[in-house]
Amino acid sequence: MAITITEEMLRKADDYLSLSQKEGMAKSFAIACVEEMASSGGGITPPLLKERFGVKQRFLMGVLAKSYLRQTFKKQTFVLDDGVKTVSGVLDVCMTDEAYDEWAESHVFSQMNRFIRRHDGDVADKAYEIIRDWKMFAEMLDKSIQDLIVQNNDPVGRVMRMLTAQLTPEAVNSLLAQLEEVKGMAEQLQKENGNA
Repeated sequence: MAITITEEMLRKADDYLSLSQKEGMAKSFAIACVEEMASSGGGITPPLLKERFGVKQRFLMGVLAKSYLRQTFKKQTFVLDDGVKTVSGVLDVCMTDEAYDEWAESHVFSQMNRFIRRHDGDVADKAYEIIRDWKMFAEMLDKSIQDLIVQNNDPVGRVMRMLTAQLTPEAVNSLLAQLEEVKGMAEQLQKENGNA
């Protein structure tokens, strides 16, 4: 079923999302738009992150449909299982693959651009403002994803996380005990060298 952008849909649409709303969505969606790559370090080093392009596209189209055009679509569900607890739910503005394909193959942006080219006053202005504001959100999401990847994939940060993960309270106590033992040995050597 093709999606048709109508004048009525555009008239009822929101043409602006607040900066804080766009920023909040961008930061929270960025987490879902990255995934860990397999580590070549045998599990010792923290994994690198890479972008999940398809997920990002489904979020972007979902924001256009739900937040701007106020349309419904089939939403992506998720299940997280960490071995202890299983959590499941629905990602409110992330389309399923099928919903995304329906919207994308309907060429909704081309439809909106045709309204803009008509220059028929308020509908053309509304379509233009929706696309302009949506593009700002898309740029914010891209930036949030890239920031997350850069922060996670920083070599120094990865080494620090690896060391932090290795330093359990037991390991710290063992190191402190060994340090006290070495300190005692050094003091003993100093005394012996001072007496000689």
